[in-house]
Amino acid sequence: MAASQTKSTALWTSGDWNAFFGFGTNILVNMLVLTGLLRFVLKMPDSLVFGRILPALGLMMCLSTMYYAWLAYRLASKSGRDDVCALPSGVSGRTALHRHADRRAGVPDHASQARACNRACAHAPSRCLVQDSD
Repeated sequence: MAASQTKSTALWTSGDWNAFFGFGTNILVNMLVLTGLLRFVLKMPDSLVFGRILPALGLMMCLSTMYYAWLAYRLASKSGRDDVCALPSGVSGRTALHRHADRRAGVPDHASQARACNRACAHAPSRCLVQDSD
């Protein structure tokens, strides 16, 4: 009887440190841009920005990152692959600025959302799940 080999799925590898600090810095900068945009451009009160929006954003990023990591771990375990990773979740500074510019230009919300999706697809077409029907 042949001994079966069980391969353990790695939760952390040396290359993950690069991604951790790279994406962490990107997300921090995006949060700072969003905070400045909300406070100084849209003139939202500090009680709303710091009391509601940023805490909800932090909770969302924590929960969504754990969920995506669990999905990647589950996929790696089922498929036996060692090259599966979880994409980070966070604020997109580019999308926030584009949506603000669309609002100032009077673009309706549904059109602005479609334009944001199209811009995202242009930057990463292989990862785009939503496509324009035109």
